Amino acid sequence: MVDQAAGVSPSTVSRIPNGTAKVSPDKQRAVDEAIARLGFRPNPVARGLAGGRLATRHLIAAGHTHIASIANEQAQQDAMDRQAGNVQALEEAGLPLDPALVVPGDFTEPGGLMAVGRLLDSRLPFTAIFAANDQTAIGAALGLHRRKVRVPDDISLVGFDDLAPAKLAIPPLATIRQPVYEMGCESARAMLALLRGEMPQPQPQPQPQPQLPLPLPALIPRASTRRPVH
Repeated sequence: MVDQAAGVSPSTVSRIPNGTAKVSPDKQRAVDEAIARLGFRPNPVARGLAGGRLATRHLIAAGHTHIASIANEQAQQDAMDRQAGNVQALEEAGLPLDPALVVPGDFTEPGGLMAVGRLLDSRLPFTAIFAANDQTAIGAALGLHRRKVRVPDDISLVGFDDLAPAKLAIPPLATIRQPVYEMGCESARAMLALLRGEMPQPQPQPQPQPQLPLPLPALIPRASTRRPVH
């Protein structure tokens, strides 16, 4: 199994390939080597797209039409998929995407703090923010608080990942739950199947690596969103 081969937990294995786990370079290298050796890689595209759509659809259903986003500026596939899901939800609702309302972050609280400052300084109208992950959202919430902007009365806020601090935030953060434990278990089962020869083994020539189905994300509605006040 990747987690045993790399010496990390199953949940860490499930998050490292999509770039949402912050680990030491040694652990990153160990997981990468184990994945390459076992010929396995999870496919996060469906989850990232679905989660981004869910988050933005939640804001649209609440009546928001001017939705800003704080996207991860690094070229990580899962981060790009989350933002692509956000864009898809806007397009499906017939809402325009204002590039000026898409600001870069870095998946950290300080990154969210700085990004929301840029949004407010732009003086462009928006009533909601989709943040690329919960750390970004928590940093954004702090930045809004420092500028005396109330969540959710003035700005609604949605994160992604449903990390432990999300439900302890003030107000509790609406977010997208990734079934990390289940993803780790699926990864472990896939590794056992590979070892038993039940999944295609890696070939000498470069070929697509085995993919496995993963549970889709779910919206966790909490008190950080509401209908906009006009």
